[in-house]
Amino acid sequence: MHICKLVSLFCLFSTLTTFSQLLPQSLFQLSFLDEEYENIKYSKHALKELRIQHVEGMLSNLKKQFPVSFQFEEIGRSIENRSIYLVRLGKGTTKILLWSQMHGNEPTATAALFDVFHYLMKNKDKPFVKNILNKITILAVPMLNPDGADKFKRRNAQGLDINRDARDRQSPEGQILFQLQQTYRPDFGFNLHDQNARRTAGKTNKLVAIALMAPPYDSNDNDNPVRLRAKKIVSVIYEALGPYLYGHISKYDAEYMPRAFGDSMQYWGLSTILIESGGWYSERDAFLQKMNFIALVTVFDAIANESYTNANPAIYDILPENDRNLYDILIQDVMVFSGTGIPPFRTDVAINYNSEKIGMIADLGDLNIFAAKDTINGDDLYLTPGFVGVLNDFSFEEKELISELRKMLKSGMTTILVSFKNDQIDKISEFEKIIDNNQFSVNVGGILYLDYELKSSSDTLQVLRYLGKNMIGVIGKDSSITKFTLARILKKPAVALADANLAAHLESLNFQKIKSLTSEQAELWKIPKRGKIQIGQIADLVLFSKDSQSKPVVNTIFIKGYPVSRGGEWINVPVKGENWFTN
Repeated sequence: MHICKLVSLFCLFSTLTTFSQLLPQSLFQLSFLDEEYENIKYSKHALKELRIQHVEGMLSNLKKQFPVSFQFEEIGRSIENRSIYLVRLGKGTTKILLWSQMHGNEPTATAALFDVFHYLMKNKDKPFVKNILNKITILAVPMLNPDGADKFKRRNAQGLDINRDARDRQSPEGQILFQLQQTYRPDFGFNLHDQNARRTAGKTNKLVAIALMAPPYDSNDNDNPVRLRAKKIVSVIYEALGPYLYGHISKYDAEYMPRAFGDSMQYWGLSTILIESGGWYSERDAFLQKMNFIALVTVFDAIANESYTNANPAIYDILPENDRNLYDILIQDVMVFSGTGIPPFRTDVAINYNSEKIGMIADLGDLNIFAAKDTINGDDLYLTPGFVGVLNDFSFEEKELISELRKMLKSGMTTILVSFKNDQIDKISEFEKIIDNNQFSVNVGGILYLDYELKSSSDTLQVLRYLGKNMIGVIGKDSSITKFTLARILKKPAVALADANLAAHLESLNFQKIKSLTSEQAELWKIPKRGKIQIGQIADLVLFSKDSQSKPVVNTIFIKGYPVSRGGEWINVPVKGENWFTN
């Protein structure tokens, strides 16, 4: 680190006592943006579903609303011949270039840009917005990689990472971005991305919501006037978002990469800022879309009125860096019955939600150096895969059926297979409707209850037709009927009624029985990615505690990694169990 940086940091720490005092309070805080946001939010598409056709629709609608002041044009085509657009707002001499979604699976800022466009157009007569549009020209590419966005993948249709194509420029998207820099010679650049949603800020174990970077322009991490301006803009963003994200803003961790566009733009003379949207504890997408909106409008204001020149660039140097990953749920020091037949063992179990918001077992072992959004102390608790229960002789009366299902779930059955006799097959849709009406958080599927011998080809054809209604298996009184006649033909689980009678086992449950039942359940029904506590399995799990007689008592039930019942009380969660009738 250079002497000037050391002196700057020394002076900073000798005069200020806390990180929150690094800038005069409210210098860059436009609190009214938060208050006005819901009324101007423009992009309401689910982020993962955002495609170029949605971008085109929003561009066209904004043009109709603001035919004079809102300008956009097609500036090129992707490999798969999708349009790439440039939005132009304002008429100032200071030019700002923004580009979003150069990685197709990073859409947060794309949605936020449309919120920004709408806000500036709708409020163009407000003094501070009028000043923005008079002093700066905004040049924005809302979706640079429409081919990647179409498949929700990072790379373009060539398989290239556009953000590693600044030198070779072999992608049409990279060529377009380079040509924009050459044509307009912007003063500032904003490289808008999403990052790993589980990174922590330094050693704090706090989730990173926004990571910022003023990319280096050389391998020695030197500063020059161009980069110092970028660092000042980072300081503006830090204060703008501080009231919402204090402790959750980090410095993006990356070495100098001359092939990356951010580093190259800095070298070419644009004061370039990387904004990476990370994770949040709830409603991540909507919340970080709003944070991007607030950050960008605040920055535009600070550049237009030149107040950013008062920001302290040393703030950038002491931002905590992106650090280790944060798990969604961490169950610590719990006795695990893995469902594999091996003896139970004590360990930590981590759960992460994937892009489909399904909780998966992410790791097992000594994980005490890691943190999580939600940590559960597993002392005196026992973790098992959820059991698979079979519901026989049920009522189609809604209240009775739901009561029975809840009773089974509370006993540790996270998957319930409903056995339908021949004359009940036509009532499957009625059963499904009851489940859907009650938003029931349990996995349900159908099995065919076969109580007669297959004596003819017509019998076999009838069974095949029933199984075609998405039955996942067969149950019968006599194992010879199912296991030897059907299993080899249909390649579906076929189980004798006596083997499937889990309820009888649970009535006198002990921990030795839990060990055998979990391993038996994993093999019996072969339900995909369930029934074992192993990395990559879906987290349908049960936590047991002990009663005064050292007998197992269900403590917490997880469906897809979400606790749906704790201590016998139901918890509202944003998840439904699998429905194998329709899937």
